[in-house]
Parts: sequence; C-alpha cells; structure tokens
Amino acid sequence: ANIPQKFAQKIERAVKAMLEAVNAEGWDLLFEKNGITAKRRPGAVVCVKGDAVIPFSVSDTFALVSNLERSYEVDPQRREVVHIKDYSVHTWAEYLAFKPIWPTSARDFVNLAHWRLLQDGTIVMVGFSEKFDDLKPTVESSSSVATFSSQWRAARRSITSSRQTSRARCPPL
Repeated sequence: ANIPQKFAQKIERAVKAMLEAVNAEGWDLLFEKNGITAKRRPGAVVCVKGDAVIPFSVSDTFALVSNLERSYEVDPQRREVVHIKDYSVHTWAEYLAFKPIWPTSARDFVNLAHWRLLQDGTIVMVGFSEKFDDLKPTVESSSSVATFSSQWRAARRSITSSRQTSRARCPPL
C-alpha cells in the first residue's frame, strides 16, 4: 500500500478506537426508534453511536455505504462527493460538501476513508477529515471542517441479517 505514514498511524488509531468504543460501557441512551438505538458518550467531546439489526447482509450493506454515487440516497444533506485519490484498494481520499443546515453554513472537506475485513467477518470502515497539501478543493461559500471522524462497523448476525454500528466523533484523532 502507498499510504503515507502519518495517515497509516491515524487509520490504526481510528480502527482501534472504533473497536474499543463499540462494546465499551458508559454510553447514555438518547433514544430508541424504529429499531435503532442511539447513544451518547458523556464528556466534553461529542461522541454518538447508533446500533441496529437490519435485514441485509454485511456485504450488501458495505456495498451501499462504500458507493459514492449512492451516498446521496443515504445522506440527502450531501451536496457533492468526489473520489479524489487512491492510496490502496482499502484507502482513498474523497471530497465531501454538505448543504447548509441552520444554524450552520455549508461545509466541505477532504476525507480519508479506509476499510478492512476482520478475521471474524466484521467489516470496519473509518474516515476522518485531513488537510492535504495537494488536494484542496473548496467551495467559497463553505466553511471547512478540520476535526471530524466517523466509523462504521457491520458484523454478521445471520446469513441474511447483520448488526450495524455507526459512530461519529468530533475531536481530531
């Protein structure tokens, strides 16, 4: 893989943090609705996670969340998504721009995304915003976001269903 060392270290920290957080104690319930459980970790740093069992396989779900063209269906607040650069089959840079949502302005950033298949069949996908010297697409009316990370995990529950956990975190890694 041709992943710069500083990104490789952040990727490893993000994967480790995701796997530790998924089963950690200390999450406060935000709500349960339509089979989704949303929780928040207490503290000064915003950290939330959602957990649900869905009637789709791990591979089907991964195919959806990793498809940039379909990302507008998953998140209608996205204004633009552009695949910018591949570092490996599992790691790439993408430009993301989001519509403004009151009270915030439009946001755009370059995200480094990485996924891997664990030995137990779980797929872990992590992403975090990063400053790139050579990849700087921005929208003049947007505010750039520099400290955002998110993770997604899918573990097989049965042949036709899986447990999905997503986690969003706002401090830098």
